[in-house]
Amino acid sequence: MDGWKQTRAVYALTLLAALEPLLAGVPEPRRDADGRPIIEGPVASGVYHRVRIVSPTVGVHAVLPTTITDSVIEAPICVSSSGRGLTLRGNVLDCNLCIEFTEGLLIDIVIADNTCKGFGTSRPDILGW
Repeated sequence: MDGWKQTRAVYALTLLAALEPLLAGVPEPRRDADGRPIIEGPVASGVYHRVRIVSPTVGVHAVLPTTITDSVIEAPICVSSSGRGLTLRGNVLDCNLCIEFTEGLLIDIVIADNTCKGFGTSRPDILGW
């Protein structure tokens, strides 16, 4: 091993040793029956894959671009979106209102292969459900 690789290896091991006490106190997230981590909502815009979001109000406040795939959302309103950059694919939306659009213009919206257990959207005139 040359000097540079050896130095990088020493730094990596030192960093791991320093982080070990911090990581030891971090509990494992609760998981549902399918192994998805359970997240207490409401949560902000972001990328969510194979999670269960549970909220007493809104599951996801999607103001910025947001992608949710292969997930379960349980809330009165699953996703509240500005209507820009929303991707929902392969989710189970267990809500009274699955998608609430808060602004009039819808740009870059992908909604495919989802199961909605409540009313579809606040814009059935555009999306048809």
